[in-house]
Amino acid sequence: MGRAEKREPVSRLAILLAHLLAWQFQPERRANSWRLSIASQRRRPDRHLRDNPSPKSALPEALTDAFGDAVDDAGETGRSVDAFPGACPWSFEQTLEAVFWPDHYAS
Repeated sequence: MGRAEKREPVSRLAILLAHLLAWQFQPERRANSWRLSIASQRRRPDRHLRDNPSPKSALPEALTDAFGDAVDDAGETGRSVDAFPGACPWSFEQTLEAVFWPDHYAS
């Protein structure tokens, strides 16, 4: 797998994680458009991984890399970066699970 192929799932996952963080930390702004956007973003990393299988051992590293990018992007919520968890509180599987909606972060 080439460098671009390795980076693609991280990029897709970062967008999804940023949306999930915004969903969690801005409950007053939740709307159907957010729900639809998250659903769409959930399909993209999964589709890419089906077309370009990578070792399962690479998924935690991809999640860690993507979460750092997601926190930067979630700054659009107006919250300080320090308001977000220091590490991704969800598993790779949870992030792609259609029924998973983060409502709170327990530290």
